[in-house]
Amino acid sequence: MFVSGNSSDVGSCSKTAPCGTLPYALSNVTPSRNVIAITAGQLVPASTVAIDRPVYIDANGTIIHRNGVVFSVAPATAVTVSNLTLTADGGNPLVAATVSATGSLRLYRANVTGQITTNSGAIAATKSTFLSPMTFNVDGIACTSGTVAVFESVFQRVWVAGANCQVTIEKSRFDMLNDGSVNVTGGFTRIENNLIIHANELADSMYVAGVTPGSTVRFNTFVNTSGLASDGVALQCDGTAIVTSNIFAYNSMHPLTPTNTCPTRYSLFDSTALSEQTLGTGNQTADAMLFFVDRARKDFHLGPNSPARGKAEPGLGVADDIEGHLRPVAADIGAYQAP
Repeated sequence: MFVSGNSSDVGSCSKTAPCGTLPYALSNVTPSRNVIAITAGQLVPASTVAIDRPVYIDANGTIIHRNGVVFSVAPATAVTVSNLTLTADGGNPLVAATVSATGSLRLYRANVTGQITTNSGAIAATKSTFLSPMTFNVDGIACTSGTVAVFESVFQRVWVAGANCQVTIEKSRFDMLNDGSVNVTGGFTRIENNLIIHANELADSMYVAGVTPGSTVRFNTFVNTSGLASDGVALQCDGTAIVTSNIFAYNSMHPLTPTNTCPTRYSLFDSTALSEQTLGTGNQTADAMLFFVDRARKDFHLGPNSPARGKAEPGLGVADDIEGHLRPVAADIGAYQAP
Protein backbone atom coordinates (compact mmCIF):
# COMPACT_ATOMS: atom_id res chain seq x y z
CA MET A 1 0.00 0.00 0.00
CA PHE A 2 1.11 3.55 -0.73
CA VAL A 3 0.58 6.78 1.20
CA SER A 4 1.29 10.13 -0.46
CA GLY A 5 -0.08 12.56 2.11
CA ASN A 6 -1.99 14.63 -0.48
CA SER A 7 -4.55 12.12 -1.73
CA SER A 8 -7.98 10.97 -0.62
CA ASP A 9 -8.53 8.06 1.72
CA VAL A 10 -10.39 5.86 -0.73
CA GLY A 11 -9.68 2.61 -2.50
CA SER A 12 -6.90 0.16 -1.77
CA CYS A 13 -3.90 2.55 -1.60
CA SER A 14 -2.32 1.37 -4.85
CA LYS A 15 0.84 2.86 -6.30
CA THR A 16 -1.12 4.72 -8.98
CA ALA A 17 -3.87 5.79 -6.55
CA PRO A 18 -2.20 6.20 -3.13
CA CYS A 19 -4.19 7.03 -0.04
CA GLY A 20 -3.67 10.16 2.01
CA THR A 21 -3.10 9.06 5.59
CA LEU A 22 -1.22 6.38 7.46
CA PRO A 23 -4.19 5.38 9.68
CA TYR A 24 -6.30 4.65 6.58
CA ALA A 25 -3.54 2.53 5.06
CA LEU A 26 -3.16 0.65 8.35
CA SER A 27 -6.86 -0.17 8.37
CA ASN A 28 -6.33 -1.99 5.06
CA VAL A 29 -3.36 -4.08 6.20
CA THR A 30 -3.87 -7.83 6.00
CA PRO A 31 -1.52 -10.77 6.63
CA SER A 32 -0.92 -11.05 2.87
CA ARG A 33 -0.64 -7.29 2.24
CA ASN A 34 1.30 -5.86 5.13
CA VAL A 35 3.82 -3.39 3.68
CA ILE A 36 3.16 0.35 3.57
CA ALA A 37 5.35 2.65 1.46
CA ILE A 38 5.13 6.34 2.40
CA THR A 39 6.10 8.70 -0.42
CA ALA A 40 5.18 11.97 1.31
CA GLY A 41 7.84 14.38 2.49
CA GLN A 42 5.93 15.06 5.69
CA LEU A 43 2.91 13.73 7.55
CA VAL A 44 1.20 15.37 10.53
CA PRO A 45 -1.35 12.93 12.03
CA ALA A 46 -4.29 14.52 13.80
CA SER A 47 -3.93 12.02 16.65
CA THR A 48 -1.66 9.19 17.78
CA VAL A 49 -1.31 6.57 15.05
CA ALA A 50 -2.44 3.35 16.74
CA ILE A 51 -0.86 0.29 15.12
CA ASP A 52 -2.82 -2.84 15.98
CA ARG A 53 -1.58 -5.35 13.38
CA PRO A 54 1.80 -6.58 12.12
CA VAL A 55 3.16 -4.23 9.46
CA TYR A 56 6.34 -3.07 7.75
CA ILE A 57 6.45 0.68 7.07
CA ASP A 58 9.07 2.03 4.66
CA ALA A 59 8.95 5.80 5.07
CA ASN A 60 11.42 6.79 2.31
CA GLY A 61 12.76 9.67 4.42
CA THR A 62 9.35 10.99 5.41
CA ILE A 63 9.05 13.15 8.53
CA ILE A 64 6.11 12.21 10.76
CA HIS A 65 5.45 14.55 13.66
CA ARG A 66 2.74 15.81 15.93
CA ASN A 67 2.23 17.58 19.23
CA GLY A 68 2.08 14.41 21.34
CA VAL A 69 2.73 10.69 20.95
CA VAL A 70 3.13 9.83 17.26
CA PHE A 71 2.94 6.00 17.31
CA SER A 72 1.46 3.47 19.69
CA VAL A 73 2.05 -0.25 19.15
CA ALA A 74 -0.66 -2.58 20.44
CA PRO A 75 -0.03 -5.79 22.41
CA ALA A 76 1.17 -8.82 20.43
CA THR A 77 1.87 -6.60 17.43
CA ALA A 78 5.19 -6.62 15.55
CA VAL A 79 6.01 -3.38 13.72
CA THR A 80 9.08 -2.62 11.62
CA VAL A 81 9.82 0.92 10.43
CA SER A 82 12.63 2.01 8.12
CA ASN A 83 13.89 5.33 6.74
CA LEU A 84 11.64 7.41 8.97
CA THR A 85 12.06 10.64 10.90
CA LEU A 86 9.78 10.44 13.94
CA THR A 87 9.36 13.62 15.98
CA ALA A 88 7.26 14.43 19.03
CA ASP A 89 6.81 18.22 18.91
CA GLY A 90 5.22 18.74 22.30
CA GLY A 91 4.50 17.27 25.69
CA ASN A 92 6.67 16.69 28.71
CA PRO A 93 8.39 14.36 28.39
CA LEU A 94 8.51 14.21 24.61
CA VAL A 95 7.23 10.71 23.79
CA ALA A 96 7.50 9.75 20.13
CA ALA A 97 6.23 6.17 20.43
CA THR A 98 4.90 3.71 22.99
CA VAL A 99 5.11 -0.08 22.76
CA SER A 100 2.57 -2.09 24.74
CA ALA A 101 3.27 -5.34 26.57
CA THR A 102 4.16 -8.16 24.14
CA GLY A 103 4.32 -5.66 21.28
CA SER A 104 7.52 -4.89 19.39
CA LEU A 105 8.90 -1.98 17.40
CA ARG A 106 11.96 -2.37 15.18
CA LEU A 107 13.63 0.73 13.75
CA TYR A 108 16.07 0.68 10.84
CA ARG A 109 17.79 3.87 9.64
CA ALA A 110 15.32 5.95 11.63
CA ASN A 111 15.76 9.39 13.19
CA VAL A 112 13.87 9.87 16.43
CA THR A 113 13.35 13.07 18.39
CA GLY A 114 11.69 12.18 21.65
CA GLN A 115 11.34 9.02 23.73
CA ILE A 116 10.33 5.51 22.77
CA THR A 117 8.95 3.71 25.80
CA THR A 118 7.79 0.21 26.62
CA ASN A 119 6.52 -1.77 29.58
CA SER A 120 7.04 -5.50 28.89
CA GLY A 121 7.42 -4.96 25.14
CA ALA A 122 10.42 -4.96 22.81
CA ILE A 123 12.33 -2.11 21.16
CA ALA A 124 15.08 -2.68 18.60
CA ALA A 125 17.08 -0.08 16.70
CA THR A 126 19.74 -0.51 14.02
CA LYS A 127 21.66 2.28 12.27
CA SER A 128 19.31 4.84 13.84
CA THR A 129 19.78 8.23 15.48
CA PHE A 130 18.10 9.40 18.69
CA LEU A 131 18.16 13.11 19.48
CA SER A 132 16.89 15.38 22.23
CA PRO A 133 15.82 18.91 21.27
CA MET A 134 16.74 19.96 24.81
CA THR A 135 20.08 21.33 25.95
CA PHE A 136 20.15 18.64 28.64
CA ASN A 137 20.10 14.86 28.45
CA VAL A 138 16.86 12.85 28.66
CA ASP A 139 15.65 9.30 28.02
CA GLY A 140 15.76 8.24 24.37
CA ILE A 141 14.68 4.66 25.02
CA ALA A 142 12.95 3.76 28.29
CA CYS A 143 12.17 0.12 29.09
CA THR A 144 10.51 -1.61 32.03
CA SER A 145 10.49 -5.44 32.13
CA GLY A 146 10.98 -5.70 28.39
CA THR A 147 13.72 -5.99 25.80
CA VAL A 148 15.99 -3.39 24.20
CA ALA A 149 18.46 -4.20 21.41
CA VAL A 150 20.54 -1.38 19.90
CA PHE A 151 23.13 -1.78 17.15
CA GLU A 152 25.22 0.73 15.21
CA SER A 153 23.16 3.70 16.36
CA VAL A 154 23.85 7.24 17.57
CA PHE A 155 22.49 8.94 20.70
CA GLN A 156 22.80 12.71 21.05
CA ARG A 157 21.78 14.09 24.44
CA VAL A 158 19.59 11.04 25.06
CA TRP A 159 20.28 7.83 26.96
CA VAL A 160 18.98 4.28 27.26
CA ALA A 161 17.21 3.37 30.51
CA GLY A 162 16.21 -0.14 31.52
CA ALA A 163 14.57 -1.51 34.66
CA ASN A 164 14.50 -5.32 34.79
CA CYS A 165 14.94 -5.44 31.02
CA GLN A 166 17.14 -7.45 28.72
CA VAL A 167 19.40 -4.74 27.29
CA THR A 168 21.92 -5.17 24.48
CA ILE A 169 23.83 -2.14 23.18
CA GLU A 170 26.57 -2.71 20.63
CA LYS A 171 28.66 -0.64 18.22
CA SER A 172 26.91 2.61 19.07
CA ARG A 173 27.97 6.17 19.87
CA PHE A 174 26.72 8.31 22.72
CA ASP A 175 27.55 12.00 22.34
CA MET A 176 26.43 13.61 25.58
CA LEU A 177 26.66 17.05 27.13
CA ASN A 178 25.82 16.23 30.71
CA ASP A 179 24.86 13.17 32.77
CA GLY A 180 23.80 9.83 31.37
CA SER A 181 24.38 7.33 28.57
CA VAL A 182 23.03 4.02 29.86
CA ASN A 183 21.14 3.46 33.11
CA VAL A 184 20.32 -0.19 33.78
CA THR A 185 19.05 -1.92 36.92
CA GLY A 186 18.17 -5.60 36.89
CA GLY A 187 17.86 -7.94 33.94
CA PHE A 188 20.54 -9.24 31.60
CA THR A 189 22.80 -6.59 30.08
CA ARG A 190 25.45 -6.63 27.35
CA ILE A 191 27.15 -3.28 26.61
CA GLU A 192 29.93 -3.85 24.11
CA ASN A 193 32.01 -1.94 21.53
CA ASN A 194 30.51 1.50 22.22
CA LEU A 195 31.97 5.01 22.22
CA ILE A 196 30.68 7.23 25.04
CA ILE A 197 31.65 10.92 24.90
CA HIS A 198 30.83 13.58 27.51
CA ALA A 199 31.57 17.28 27.35
CA ASN A 200 30.98 18.31 30.98
CA GLU A 201 33.71 17.60 33.53
CA LEU A 202 31.11 16.84 36.22
CA ALA A 203 29.09 14.43 34.08
CA ASP A 204 28.29 10.97 35.42
CA SER A 205 27.85 8.59 32.52
CA MET A 206 26.83 4.93 32.86
CA TYR A 207 25.04 3.10 35.69
CA VAL A 208 24.77 -0.70 35.77
CA ALA A 209 23.56 -2.49 38.91
CA GLY A 210 21.73 -5.58 40.06
CA VAL A 211 22.05 -7.27 36.68
CA THR A 212 21.89 -11.03 36.16
CA PRO A 213 24.95 -13.33 35.91
CA GLY A 214 26.77 -13.18 32.60
CA SER A 215 26.05 -9.49 32.08
CA THR A 216 29.00 -7.57 30.62
CA VAL A 217 30.40 -4.08 30.06
CA ARG A 218 33.41 -4.57 27.78
CA PHE A 219 35.36 -3.06 24.90
CA ASN A 220 33.89 0.42 25.42
CA THR A 221 35.70 3.76 25.25
CA PHE A 222 34.62 6.39 27.79
CA VAL A 223 35.89 9.91 27.10
CA ASN A 224 35.33 13.31 28.69
CA THR A 225 36.33 16.17 26.36
CA SER A 226 35.83 19.11 28.74
CA GLY A 227 39.56 19.54 29.27
CA LEU A 228 39.06 20.11 32.99
CA ALA A 229 40.11 17.55 35.57
CA SER A 230 37.23 16.86 37.92
CA ASP A 231 35.34 14.01 39.56
CA GLY A 232 32.70 12.84 37.09
CA VAL A 233 32.03 9.10 37.17
CA ALA A 234 32.28 7.23 33.86
CA LEU A 235 30.86 3.95 35.20
CA GLN A 236 28.94 3.26 38.39
CA CYS A 237 28.40 -0.43 39.03
CA ASP A 238 28.08 -2.90 41.90
CA GLY A 239 30.10 -5.87 40.68
CA THR A 240 27.16 -7.80 39.22
CA ALA A 241 28.38 -7.18 35.64
CA ILE A 242 31.76 -8.29 34.28
CA VAL A 243 33.67 -5.09 33.45
CA THR A 244 36.70 -5.64 31.25
CA SER A 245 38.78 -4.24 28.41
CA ASN A 246 37.41 -0.67 28.56
CA ILE A 247 39.20 2.65 28.13
CA PHE A 248 38.48 5.30 30.77
CA ALA A 249 39.91 8.55 29.41
CA TYR A 250 37.65 10.56 31.67
CA ASN A 251 40.09 13.02 33.26
CA SER A 252 38.51 12.18 36.62
CA MET A 253 39.89 11.15 39.99
CA HIS A 254 36.99 8.71 40.33
CA PRO A 255 36.10 7.35 36.88
CA LEU A 256 34.47 4.40 38.67
CA THR A 257 32.06 4.25 41.61
CA PRO A 258 33.87 6.20 44.37
CA THR A 259 33.15 3.45 46.91
CA ASN A 260 35.21 0.98 44.83
CA THR A 261 32.31 -1.43 44.27
CA CYS A 262 32.94 -1.58 40.52
CA PRO A 263 35.79 -4.06 39.94
CA THR A 264 37.44 -3.89 36.53
CA ARG A 265 40.15 -5.82 34.72
CA TYR A 266 42.31 -5.39 31.62
CA SER A 267 41.22 -1.76 31.32
CA LEU A 268 43.14 1.44 30.57
CA PHE A 269 42.85 4.57 32.75
CA ASP A 270 44.24 8.05 32.32
CA SER A 271 46.70 9.35 34.89
CA THR A 272 44.12 11.57 36.65
CA ALA A 273 42.43 8.50 38.17
CA LEU A 274 43.36 7.73 41.76
CA SER A 275 45.40 4.57 42.20
CA GLU A 276 42.70 2.78 44.19
CA GLN A 277 40.38 3.24 41.20
CA THR A 278 42.67 1.40 38.81
CA LEU A 279 43.22 -1.79 40.80
CA GLY A 280 42.49 -5.04 39.00
CA THR A 281 44.12 -7.76 36.93
CA GLY A 282 45.63 -6.40 33.72
CA ASN A 283 44.65 -2.78 34.37
CA GLN A 284 46.98 0.03 33.20
CA THR A 285 47.37 3.74 33.85
CA ALA A 286 49.01 6.06 31.30
CA ASP A 287 49.04 9.56 29.84
CA ALA A 288 45.80 10.01 27.87
CA MET A 289 47.72 11.92 25.19
CA LEU A 290 49.04 8.54 24.05
CA PHE A 291 45.67 6.83 23.80
CA PHE A 292 44.14 8.17 20.59
CA VAL A 293 44.90 9.43 17.10
CA ASP A 294 43.54 12.94 17.80
CA ARG A 295 41.56 13.46 20.99
CA ALA A 296 41.00 17.18 20.31
CA ARG A 297 39.20 16.35 17.05
CA LYS A 298 37.28 13.42 18.55
CA ASP A 299 39.22 10.82 16.61
CA PHE A 300 39.31 8.07 19.21
CA HIS A 301 40.95 5.41 17.09
CA LEU A 302 44.05 4.14 18.86
CA GLY A 303 47.26 6.10 18.37
CA PRO A 304 50.40 4.37 17.07
CA ASN A 305 51.87 4.08 20.58
CA SER A 306 48.64 3.59 22.47
CA PRO A 307 49.05 1.43 25.59
CA ALA A 308 45.65 -0.09 24.71
CA ARG A 309 47.12 -2.06 21.82
CA GLY A 310 47.07 -5.80 22.36
CA LYS A 311 46.22 -5.53 26.07
CA ALA A 312 42.56 -6.59 26.24
CA GLU A 313 41.55 -9.60 28.26
CA PRO A 314 42.30 -12.72 26.21
CA GLY A 315 39.71 -15.31 25.32
CA LEU A 316 36.60 -13.11 25.42
CA GLY A 317 35.41 -14.20 21.99
CA VAL A 318 34.42 -10.73 20.76
CA ALA A 319 34.91 -11.07 17.03
CA ASP A 320 35.10 -7.44 15.88
CA ASP A 321 35.11 -3.79 16.97
CA ILE A 322 32.73 -0.83 16.70
CA GLU A 323 33.48 -0.51 12.97
CA GLY A 324 33.41 -4.22 12.19
CA HIS A 325 37.18 -4.69 12.09
CA LEU A 326 38.21 -8.16 13.19
CA ARG A 327 39.80 -8.51 16.61
CA PRO A 328 42.78 -10.88 16.83
CA VAL A 329 43.48 -13.13 19.80
CA ALA A 330 45.60 -10.35 21.32
CA ALA A 331 42.86 -7.73 21.01
CA ASP A 332 43.06 -4.01 21.80
CA ILE A 333 41.34 -2.39 24.76
CA GLY A 334 38.39 -0.10 23.97
CA ALA A 335 35.87 0.25 21.18
CA TYR A 336 38.41 0.45 18.35
CA GLN A 337 40.75 -2.27 17.15
CA ALA A 338 43.85 -0.79 15.52
CA PRO A 339 44.53 -2.04 11.96
